[in-house]
Amino acid sequence: MADDFPTNPNDQMNCLKLKLFSEMARAMKVFLAASLLFLAQIIFGFEADTPVTPGASREAQSLLTFFADSYGKKIISGQEDGWQRRSNGLSQELDYITNTTGKLPALLAMDVSGYTDKSPRRDTNHLLAKRAAEWFDERGGILEFCWHWRAPMNEPAFYTKETTFDISRAVTEGTPEYDAVLRDLDLIADELEVLRDAHVPVLWRPLHEANGRWFWWGAGGPEPFKKLWRIMFENFTVKHHLNNLIWVFSPGAETDLADWYPGDAYVDIIGTDHYPMDGNHGAAKDVFDELTKMTCEKKLIGLGENGPIPDPKLLVREKAGWLFFTTWTGSILFEKTTPEQLRDYYNNPYVLNLGDLPDLKNYPFKPAGKAVKIGFSAAPGDVAIGGTRRSPLTVAGQD
Repeated sequence: MADDFPTNPNDQMNCLKLKLFSEMARAMKVFLAASLLFLAQIIFGFEADTPVTPGASREAQSLLTFFADSYGKKIISGQEDGWQRRSNGLSQELDYITNTTGKLPALLAMDVSGYTDKSPRRDTNHLLAKRAAEWFDERGGILEFCWHWRAPMNEPAFYTKETTFDISRAVTEGTPEYDAVLRDLDLIADELEVLRDAHVPVLWRPLHEANGRWFWWGAGGPEPFKKLWRIMFENFTVKHHLNNLIWVFSPGAETDLADWYPGDAYVDIIGTDHYPMDGNHGAAKDVFDELTKMTCEKKLIGLGENGPIPDPKLLVREKAGWLFFTTWTGSILFEKTTPEQLRDYYNNPYVLNLGDLPDLKNYPFKPAGKAVKIGFSAAPGDVAIGGTRRSPLTVAGQD
């Protein structure tokens, strides 16, 4: 017993009462904070047309608003761009699509893996950034970047079976692996800053297919993966001020999706990777419904990658409102969808191609305003940004 505890029985009783009231008040405060958080999520939620990035650029807000306006009404055509170029300057994929269909996809996806020092084909001339800026500025198209991230230490591979790089150590401060991760993030951010400064919005689809565990960033399970996602989010938004990114969570295997979800505060769009059996051009309605349910209809849902292109007629019939499809490169495009099907799908009125897009630079949007902090302690895992926290504890407010 402490020396300063009162010896008088009445004083002892009063002291115990004060301690009891203090503990009750503390418990009530915790209960109130939890209740306010729950109510904030119900009342305010996360709107599909409001970027999770604080201070999102005008272009990013315009693009996300266009997505929200189009969602469930049209599907945006997309194609992963390859490295092999034709004499007309187009990749072999785009050249094939335009020769077959007379169209070009609205969304062009690229891979930034050539920007780290572990890449065997390092892009030191910023060709990808230049090509991306041209697609948006001159053609009026939409851009998406993924990242086959070669392990920044040990064996420089992205497949789990080809590297001993440990994600659990990579998300632990003070380890060499953690420092190596930060160095790579800085390298990628430097290139994304070029597009930010050029006012080019980018769909940012990192750490894809983690729940399949075949890439090192998924090998340690959901918790290290989600921690890595949040480290990247903080690095890009706080340190590098990348306000031109729209964050896309891209699971692969269609199991345990909710366990791997980084959270509403860190994701704008769900862009699942879907590779059905050859010849299956179905709407994948079951997958769409599962993802919609997982996010309580608060996030837009697209196909971050796909094999056979889904038949637009089936999408309409089954009401599978995918925001976009993004066909993978090479033989996936050339062999999984026949030329006749490709021509039919790209010319279906439900499909938005490059020539169908509005002026995305000037597309009207409702400004998201500043992140307004609700008056109670922050939840674990929130990312502090400029004195506010962009998380379920914050809501978009106007000045």
